[in-house]
Amino acid sequence: MITNKPKTTRHRILGIINKSNFQIIFSDTPGIIDSMYPMQKIMMQHVEKSLENADIILLTTEIGKLEDISILNHIKKKNKKIPILILINKIDKIGFQWNENILYDTILLIIGINCPPHSKILPISAKKMNQDLLINE
Repeated sequence: MITNKPKTTRHRILGIINKSNFQIIFSDTPGIIDSMYPMQKIMMQHVEKSLENADIILLTTEIGKLEDISILNHIKKKNKKIPILILINKIDKIGFQWNENILYDTILLIIGINCPPHSKILPISAKKMNQDLLINE
């Protein structure tokens, strides 16, 4: 189930794609937060365990969403070598809601984090993208 309300994932959710020559296991976790309550501490344990066991991190953010830069820093502290695929979503709103420079500025901020080797930044429009694009990356 998908909701417009942010921060609704409370535990790790697994999804699996099986193809003839590969298998991908997606682990959707709660967002990275400062734990203040027992439930939040348990949620963060799911996140930390997923970061330890992942072969690659898929981070979805939006153009200009600067708070996600702190999430990248957290991921790097936990596992400095794991590649990160960073999806910058909502590029279809360039020209309507944002000017063209905001995508460039967002990419520059991410590059400034000094992501691990083999990481990629992929500007996308989730509404308009081909579903196989991520699998091919």
